[in-house]
Amino acid sequence: MPLGYLILSHLLGDFILQPSKLVKWKMKSKYGVFTHVAIHFVLILIVFLPYLLANQIWPLFAAIGLAIFHFLIDQSKINYDLKHDQKDKPFLVDQIFHFLTI
Repeated sequence: MPLGYLILSHLLGDFILQPSKLVKWKMKSKYGVFTHVAIHFVLILIVFLPYLLANQIWPLFAAIGLAIFHFLIDQSKINYDLKHDQKDKPFLVDQIFHFLTI
């Protein structure tokens, strides 16, 4: 069941909770990427909250791992976007990598 919620939290974090101002900030500064990833980290912790409340530690490590991968994937896409004009395929590859890590 957490898989569906993790996918939903990813969609929420990447589309609903990422205004254009944050997208522009991400393109200019790693702090923007860190902020975006922090939003995802909080959403993942919310998904794992029942497990965390049951004193299970694995969800914390999973949330940290997913956040790290999210940062690496997003930063790689930003680095690519800054050097290339083509945006559609990199966006799809970015989302595929996010879903594969989930």
